[in-house]
Amino acid sequence: MNVTFSERLLAYLERKNIHNIRVSLAETAVESGYCEVLVEPVSESQVEDFLNEKYRYVHTIPGGEQIGGQIYVTSRGLEFDDDVEFDVKSFLGIKHLTARGIHAFRFR
Repeated sequence: MNVTFSERLLAYLERKNIHNIRVSLAETAVESGYCEVLVEPVSESQVEDFLNEKYRYVHTIPGGEQIGGQIYVTSRGLEFDDDVEFDVKSFLGIKHLTARGIHAFRFR
């Protein structure tokens, strides 16, 4: 798997002193509905919290060395393409991390 980060995202993470990213599925009210992939920056204290939870699924994927930390996956049911790209978008000053190449598992 080839993981890349946009220059904007690298600058944003460096400015905020963030070294870890969490990838999970956004929870929906409808089970059969479309699931969104949620990408969020994670502080060191948050990493310790979800690593210490007894029954939580946590695993890392390669590519975190570009940001000086780890990329944590905390949901089962995610598919990763060969190329994964992380980016940051801004709307009215609110930052939104995005990922291309990661999707909820779907039957084909």
